[in-house]
Amino acid sequence: MSRKRVAFLFVGGAHQVLHSASVAAELGCNPRFDVTCFVAQADEREMLQQVARAWPESSLTIADLSVPLWSSLIGRLWPKFRALKLPRLLANRKRFSTFDALVLTERTSTILKMLPGCPPLIHIPHGAGDRARGFEPRLRRFDLVIVSGEKDAHRMTSEGLVETSRIAVSGSTKLDALDRLSVGRPRLFGNDRPVVLYNPHFEAALSSWPRWGKQIIDAFAAQSDFNLIVAPHIRLFEGASAAQREAFEACAVQDRIIVDAGSVRSCDMTYTNAADIYLGDVSSQVYEFLARPRPCVFLDSTGADWKDNPNYAFWHFGEVITDVSEVLPATHRAPAAHPAFLETQEAAVSAAVGGEWRGASQRAAAAIANFLG
Repeated sequence: MSRKRVAFLFVGGAHQVLHSASVAAELGCNPRFDVTCFVAQADEREMLQQVARAWPESSLTIADLSVPLWSSLIGRLWPKFRALKLPRLLANRKRFSTFDALVLTERTSTILKMLPGCPPLIHIPHGAGDRARGFEPRLRRFDLVIVSGEKDAHRMTSEGLVETSRIAVSGSTKLDALDRLSVGRPRLFGNDRPVVLYNPHFEAALSSWPRWGKQIIDAFAAQSDFNLIVAPHIRLFEGASAAQREAFEACAVQDRIIVDAGSVRSCDMTYTNAADIYLGDVSSQVYEFLARPRPCVFLDSTGADWKDNPNYAFWHFGEVITDVSEVLPATHRAPAAHPAFLETQEAAVSAAVGGEWRGASQRAAAAIANFLG
């Protein structure tokens, strides 16, 4: 019997890699499959290599996606456009057609479904958040969707996006991968002050960063009760110039405030594991943070009508503030207020990432194997 050939595409950025890399590694342990991971950027390759080292028994191959010369030149001239997906996807479409399935963590690649010779598409979403863009019509183009928890499975089916027969629930593959990679709880400061993680989203219309970001940093710089980690979604400074990144990271204060414009630590849960309190707006990273339930404060800088809106379900996990002047008072209140939110957090996290995520990568790989027969 010939081996099935499965390609995992990594074209969405380093922050997406850990959501499916361990699944590729597990599938690469199965002699029935030939697994190739295609990468677009050096940081994606580096993270994949780290996962591959943690699964030495796997035979997965890592390959670079070819890119048209014109697209490469644009990326050099304007770094903001260095990760253009469509040129890479179209330039490699014939290569992709030789595989029995393509596994994607993002949805731009569903454009391939419109082209002749496209193999079945399998989706492993990069995160288990509540925002509407995670539940959109392109999900219908996937032949199989593997989600972390029953929350997403229910929403996809109830909104008519994916039939029950095309969904598998695995548990969080990212949390499972990080267990294998032995990412513990790092000590990032040389003092015992509680650590607050400020994790603003990148979309200006939803994020607290454009309106409140600098004021939040200034408020924490002027106090001595908490340490602060400012680690926005990695895409906030995607394509920013070196000068812009340097200006942002200059807000750091030795042994009091860490500022990160998008290093690997923003992707591998270094900061979510190190923090005692979460301060954020609409990032799905709150579910990763709450794998170990802790206090949360949510920032409503946009006047959102959120209480009965499923896109803001995670705002029920802590106090929601509507004035930047309340950031420090709410942070002080958060530990004492946490017991009132604990049961809600635990139930929601179980529904979002699975009550037991250990072994999730193996379960996801088994779902792919069963799908391909």
